[in-house]
Amino acid sequence: MKSYVAIVLSSLIIAAPAQAISVKVFTDKAAWTKALNYSIPSEDFTDSTFISGLSIKADSPLYAITGGKMIDRLTAEHSTTISYTQKLLGIGGDFDLSLNEPGMGIKLLLKGATFSDYKITTEISKNATGGFFGIVSDTAFSSLQLMAGSQGTYGVNGEQYSLDNLTLATATAPIPEPETYALMGIGLIGLFAARRRKTQ
Repeated sequence: MKSYVAIVLSSLIIAAPAQAISVKVFTDKAAWTKALNYSIPSEDFTDSTFISGLSIKADSPLYAITGGKMIDRLTAEHSTTISYTQKLLGIGGDFDLSLNEPGMGIKLLLKGATFSDYKITTEISKNATGGFFGIVSDTAFSSLQLMAGSQGTYGVNGEQYSLDNLTLATATAPIPEPETYALMGIGLIGLFAARRRKTQ
C-alpha cells in the first residue's frame, strides 16, 4: 500500500502545474525601482557595445543604435527580443513611439524556463513620447519579446520606436517555488518510506 502512495505522490510531482505568473506594469520609474530589491544594471546605448550579458536580436532592417538610442520598427513579420544571461524579475526603459505616427503600440511577451510564453496584457501606448514603461514579474524570466501591438488603424503596418536607458532588474537569489518544493518533499518522503519497508 505504501508503495502505491509513493507512486501516486511521485506522479503528482510530475503533473504539478507550472507556477502562475503575476506581472505588474509601471509608467513611473521611481515606483518601478521601489518595487524591486535586486541589482539593476542599465544600458544607455551610447555605443554599439552592450553591458555584459545583454543581447538584443532584431530582424527589422531599420534596427540601429544611433544618437544614444536604439531605433527599431516592429511589424507583423519583424519582432525584437531582449535577453540577459542572468534571471530577470523586471525590465524597463524610456520608449518613444512618436517617430512615425500613428503606429500600433508595442505588445510584450515574457519568455522563461519555468513557464510558457506569457503575454503582458498592457501594451506600450502608441502615444508614448519617451516616458518610462516597465514591468515587474514574480517569476524569473530570461527574455522579453517586443512585437507590433493591436492599437493600429487600417493601413498601418507596424510601430517605429526608440528605446533609451534600458534597465534590467536581476534576481540575486533563486526564486523559491514553495508549492513545487513541498510536493517534491512529500514525494521523496513517500519513496524513502516505501524503500525502507521493502528492505525490512
